Amino acid sequence: MSNYVNAIWDLPGDIVGQILNQLRPKSIVTCMLVSKTWRDVVKRQPGLQGKIKLEAAWRCRNLDPIVHYPAESFYTWSCARSNNRVALAGPDGVLVLDLRNGDILFDLRGWAGATRSLCFLDELLASGGCSGELRGWEVSSGDQVFCVGAFSCYVSSIADLGDYVALGGWDGRLETWKKESWSRFGNLKGHTDYIDCLSSAKEGALLVSGSGDSTIRVWDVLESACVNVLSGNSHGASCLEVFDGFIVCGLWDGLIFLWRLESGALWGVFEGHVNGIAAISFDGVRIVSGSHDGVIKVWDLMEQGCIRTFVTGDCCERNGIWVDGDELVVVAQSGRMLVWNFLRDLE
Repeated sequence: MSNYVNAIWDLPGDIVGQILNQLRPKSIVTCMLVSKTWRDVVKRQPGLQGKIKLEAAWRCRNLDPIVHYPAESFYTWSCARSNNRVALAGPDGVLVLDLRNGDILFDLRGWAGATRSLCFLDELLASGGCSGELRGWEVSSGDQVFCVGAFSCYVSSIADLGDYVALGGWDGRLETWKKESWSRFGNLKGHTDYIDCLSSAKEGALLVSGSGDSTIRVWDVLESACVNVLSGNSHGASCLEVFDGFIVCGLWDGLIFLWRLESGALWGVFEGHVNGIAAISFDGVRIVSGSHDGVIKVWDLMEQGCIRTFVTGDCCERNGIWVDGDELVVVAQSGRMLVWNFLRDLE
């Protein structure tokens, strides 16, 4: 495996040279600042060319992000987004914020209980509790409309399947529930460890699940049957997304896998993070991944590699990263919403 070095300070040339000469072949140096010294040293030393790749990090237009704080610190385990709303889940309950300005739309602390997972279901927000309950909240008012006992452990993940909802448990249980009656529909058996991520495909006809048992499974929702088990990864899945016939999945060891949904064929593996992947976004051309150490990487499918690294300095949280045009939005574990306006060309 290559070395990955964050060149945060623009050090003197002789020190830079000593550092670079100690790196293994095919190492990558991520430069958070302009770091002209680093580039000059590589140019002056022919032996380093081909051995070292300097990978520029995104520079903010205003250096500091536009930070949307909730009213106070809110320790966050996971989040969900719907249009201009973002919901945060944590040990104190649930907060729903306006993504445009950070204002609290409604505060469910003390009502929702410790919450591990969230999912917007049209005009409802579903929350999965640490005591196994599934609750539904009216988005417009924050009123609770239902509460059912789902599992005897954490409801660790939720996915919208149209007429159904999928629930993943910390004990490896995976079930589908009918929205109309909020009753169990199917029991999807196969996983042997926690289910940390779920995503729907084909308008809810298929469900993709990622587990700590190092498997990614594809399910037929109506038949409650596993139709494919994806292979290649050797660590637990921490996040995944399905888009345009592809499944992209981040693992706890920092690797990113990309499979074709129909065939299950492995399309590519992206290596560069040194910490587990907390959140991932995919638009069919770019993969944007955020790790638990706050490093954001952008991967280009045509180049099959990382094209930019963006250092946030704050831990990303589950499902907490989106790119809208030239805006990068990150939800941090502290509950802060961090919004950057970044430039595409740094030179």
